[in-house]
Amino acid sequence: MEIKPGNIARTPATSAQDLAQPPMTKAQFAREKRYLAAMHAARTMLEQGVIDEADFQEIAAFMARKFHPIFGDFFAEKPSFHSVSQ
Repeated sequence: MEIKPGNIARTPATSAQDLAQPPMTKAQFAREKRYLAAMHAARTMLEQGVIDEADFQEIAAFMARKFHPIFGDFFAEKPSFHSVSQ
């Protein structure tokens, strides 16, 4: 039986015009990247003992107010990839 290539299903994941919200703007994407970079640096400082958990939480709250991340909060409590493999 031959499987034909391609997907004919229209879903929000494949059809941008079906999305309830417009795609992320370049400005939103830039803010998201800056937020994630800042939080990665803060997490690294926490892991190295440069700052304590209270400092980290203060930094996290400040960065959330500053950058207004869309997806950043989703990753905030997840361990970084490098710490998982170590």
